[in-house]
Amino acid sequence: MTPKLVSRTRQHGKELTPDVMRDIQIRAGRAWEEILLGQDYDHILINHDGEESPHWRQSPPGGEAGQTLARFSEIIQQYGGKNTLFRKE
Repeated sequence: MTPKLVSRTRQHGKELTPDVMRDIQIRAGRAWEEILLGQDYDHILINHDGEESPHWRQSPPGGEAGQTLARFSEIIQQYGGKNTLFRKE
């Protein structure tokens, strides 16, 4: 997890200062705890297209990013929410 967070930090143009690296280590250390929280929810969306994926820059998102967003939209609709994620013009 640490390499991914370092890569993402660099991609966002941030300098890897000691404070930033400490924060990255804390976040990476909490990753397993966050994964375990999934059992407390009715729906779990697994998406391997991270923030850095070019799929998120497509309109609408493609690949697994688009599939995840579509599934999220379906879940919202199941609970009475309006689907405004994919507007048809």
